[in-house]
Amino acid sequence: MEEEAERKRDAYLQRTYGISLSDFQGIWKAQAGKCAICTRPLSQSANVDHCHRTGKVRGILCWRCNHVRLGAFMDSRDLIAAALTYLDNPPADSVLACDI
Repeated sequence: MEEEAERKRDAYLQRTYGISLSDFQGIWKAQAGKCAICTRPLSQSANVDHCHRTGKVRGILCWRCNHVRLGAFMDSRDLIAAALTYLDNPPADSVLACDI
């Protein structure tokens, strides 16, 4: 039964991302079984992150980092940079006299 599940997972990974289950496991081990962004422990069913333009696999992420965090930025480095600028220098700081 487990062998059949692995065969299906391998076929899915190859069809969807062009990597084998062995490739996935190698990336998973290289990341020490942790999300490449938030470093929380991952399960073997974690998300394969890839560039939507090129299809290139970048790593393995937890659902939240793949879909909510990185996905919200639509792979845009400009949006990520703008978010960092916003966090470092929020516009309210120039109006409100508080330092939190």
